[in-house]
Amino acid sequence: MKGKKLPGLLLAVAMITSILAGCGGKKEEAPAPAPAETETEKPAEEEGAEAVDEAAGEAGNTEGLKIGLSVYDLANPYFVSVANGAQAKCDELGIELIIDDPKSDAAAQVTALDNFITMEVDAIIVCPLDTAACESVVKEAKDKGIAVISQSSCTETHDVWVSADEYNMGYVCGGGAADWIVEKYGADAEITCAVLGWDQISTQIARGDGMEDAIREKCPNAKIIRQDANTTAHGQSVADSLLQANPDLQVVVCINDATGIGVYSAVQAAGKDNDDFYIGSIDATDEAIAQIQKGGAYRASVDLIPYENGGIDVELAVQLIHGESLDDTYVIPAQLITAEDL
Repeated sequence: MKGKKLPGLLLAVAMITSILAGCGGKKEEAPAPAPAETETEKPAEEEGAEAVDEAAGEAGNTEGLKIGLSVYDLANPYFVSVANGAQAKCDELGIELIIDDPKSDAAAQVTALDNFITMEVDAIIVCPLDTAACESVVKEAKDKGIAVISQSSCTETHDVWVSADEYNMGYVCGGGAADWIVEKYGADAEITCAVLGWDQISTQIARGDGMEDAIREKCPNAKIIRQDANTTAHGQSVADSLLQANPDLQVVVCINDATGIGVYSAVQAAGKDNDDFYIGSIDATDEAIAQIQKGGAYRASVDLIPYENGGIDVELAVQLIHGESLDDTYVIPAQLITAEDL
């Protein structure tokens, strides 16, 4: 559905990339445009707060509004930032925000959504762990007049989907690694690379495909090993095994920063935290940025502006509650962050 656009940052976000036809699908597109230059160096969440303020439209009367937010897992710093951004915007607008942490348990998330309906919330913001499992409860919420924002993954019957394009963010991450390979060894280098994805969820498969495709396109002779890992502990154990089995491994790209941090620990323990190794990941969390700033093997992360995203979700929810007609999809641009950028 087409409708009124949001001002400020949200308008820019909506217009930077084209509206997607569906959720989580693979997009055969070039990487997102290079990030704009920042005017001053500020803490990420301070910049996020200012950006969310710019995104604010005419919120209208928000007195007594109640919003439920269910993320993937608050052990993941990305979703902590999303929740913090949503909470800050709700505090500003005087909205009650109920945050659910299903801890990566899809069944627990469905129960939480049921509870939101029982609480008679005005809107639900959900990052679906299992889109099929969430579908019936999301439909029930909409039938009861509750606005539904899908964040990251998306259900079929949401009102609005807000996310970076999974394939594109993977492509940007893999592209950073490929550019490093080309600059250091040449495009024809026979280099061993690992893609640590999470092929248990369709959207994450798209992210892994993006990482792999970017490397293959720019470095056709690269040997790519693809395995699952989506936590710090898992990233470290998988990287330990990969380094032992593949002593020539020089590049690892990861589905998120949590995995990247684990990989970095394994690389350090193996004595390979040097100029000949590359680690890249996705989320641009404070912990990953701190490691990248050191100038070692951890070289890049992809920024998805999660703090701003949380505030944008709330703005959209409020406009839906007030009957505004909005576009179906808002795409958050993915931007590669390196030590040079910092």
